[in-house]
Amino acid sequence: MTGTGADKLAEILKRYLNHIVYIDDEFKISWNTREHDEEKPPRRSSRKYAGSQAEQDDAAALESNLEAFCKIVRREYPEILLTPVVYEEPMDIENLVIHMKQARMLILDWSLSERVTAVKLLKRAEFFGQLRFCVIYTSKLDDAKREFINEIPNVKRDGLKRGECRGKEYEYVRADSVIYLICEKDKFDFHMIMSSLTEIFIQEIGYFPVAFLDMVARLEEKVPYYLNQFSCPFDKLLMLQINSDGLPMNDVYHTMNDMVVNNIRADINLDESVLDGIFENQIYLLKQLSGDEERFQERLYKSLDIISDRLECPESERALLKEIPLEHYKKVIEKAVLNPRDLSKGLHSASEMLAKQYGIQKAERLIAESGAANGNAGIKKELSRLYRQQFRQKAEKIFPACLMILTNPDESYQINRLITSLKIVNYKDGDNVFPEIFRDCYTQEEEYMCLKTEAGRPKLGLLQNKLNSGDILYKREGGIEKCYLCIVPSCHILRPKKVDGNILFVEGRIVSEKPDRNLKDSEHFTILPGVEDENKLMRVIWQYHKIVSLDLNRILCSDFENLRRPYKLTYEYVRQIMGEFVAFYSKSGVEELFLKADSSLEHLLLRR
Repeated sequence: MTGTGADKLAEILKRYLNHIVYIDDEFKISWNTREHDEEKPPRRSSRKYAGSQAEQDDAAALESNLEAFCKIVRREYPEILLTPVVYEEPMDIENLVIHMKQARMLILDWSLSERVTAVKLLKRAEFFGQLRFCVIYTSKLDDAKREFINEIPNVKRDGLKRGECRGKEYEYVRADSVIYLICEKDKFDFHMIMSSLTEIFIQEIGYFPVAFLDMVARLEEKVPYYLNQFSCPFDKLLMLQINSDGLPMNDVYHTMNDMVVNNIRADINLDESVLDGIFENQIYLLKQLSGDEERFQERLYKSLDIISDRLECPESERALLKEIPLEHYKKVIEKAVLNPRDLSKGLHSASEMLAKQYGIQKAERLIAESGAANGNAGIKKELSRLYRQQFRQKAEKIFPACLMILTNPDESYQINRLITSLKIVNYKDGDNVFPEIFRDCYTQEEEYMCLKTEAGRPKLGLLQNKLNSGDILYKREGGIEKCYLCIVPSCHILRPKKVDGNILFVEGRIVSEKPDRNLKDSEHFTILPGVEDENKLMRVIWQYHKIVSLDLNRILCSDFENLRRPYKLTYEYVRQIMGEFVAFYSKSGVEELFLKADSSLEHLLLRR
């Protein structure tokens, strides 16, 4: 990857990797400065001596190695905090693990001593859970790889991948939250390691997460401001406000949470350049792919197969798509990405171009199959137009999706992840079924679960803060899936006593696909992650004219046992739906409700 996007990414990554822990017993890694070759520091002799002079020489050599390396890092990467840790035996492994947990980047010599390799540190569970980069360098590459693959969790499953930087090869793998890079000690230098991480990050994590790293960095810079903003006597004033308003603690918690989130939200914004970077990177990958005829064809056909399977295209359509010349596909792709600022328009024009070529191919095949060698030009033109129109809508679905996965069709493309990020908030296990949500709140009386009453506690007080506005309730009844959306305002759902425990839901009709017709003004269409199968999508039409009430004072046992609450809609999205719901019931209709389009009364009165 090249260009301004790559430079921006490298800069953000350097800020994220601002703390490096470097563990070695000798610090003999090879390095060069950017401007000129740096004289390499003297190496420790591999021979072992019993005399004190030999030990002093070794110590002097180690000190020289370490000092030279630290000087170069300070000069070349002033923004990086480097913590060099000299491994000596006996050494407290627990102490080393503490250093590792604090670092976002770890550089390790594989052979820390004759008896200890880096795997002893990397197998520690404490090392996982945060995005980290771990660089392993060694003079015994084959031995290190063998032990690394066998001992580090999930590495054997994922397998090592090859990369290259300045003509030097390295291998890497992403296992859980850690990206490992393995390289040969005397062939890979510190600068090459830093450069390689940009390429690996793009390949394994993607470009958009760069924006998150940037946000985190800017948020960290604001910490001193927040400390001053909410310092004493803020907490005392807060307690005074709680006392004067007579608010219960549950109300205070949500109010405080909103206040903190709103303050943070005001200080962080998505870097606009991230979209430019995503586009720039995609174009770069497409250009690379287009230059390799064999690989381009293989990936194109694989992408077409993936999309055709999803759209259940007949075999005749698949075959015809693969008969379109590769050069034409390259022209279509070039047209699609011509203007990054108006990608939607480019994709539409490219889809039209593909549909037109499809119509030509199909017309030519039909004429050839009919036995007419050339056919009538007018008939061919008319057939091409007809088939183009028939295929246009499908081309609008096939081409954009194909373009997005063309550079790597082997990746897992799950739209569920995007939908989850944009529209919903998941509930943790235990908060998604009624018996857990309302634990110790109900007792069974015949076919109902009835709300308990407690002396000295207001009715419905047990249910405070149990449900949320935007909650999705789901159940399967008689083989039919049903879902409901809570549309009660947050203040009332927080304290159900305000509505006497009656919570209103809009009923959702689950459909197999988005309806082609325009939705009624009483409907809203939503795509949600599947409840019973997270790899599938659930398409729901919310029906504002179908309102269901749930009386929390007593709930049918069957509903209590079967209703699930897998997630809730985000605050912004549920507000949008509630706005449409209110607008629907606020319609004033036509002005002449009784005499609408009816002139009979007028005729009657005007008769003479």
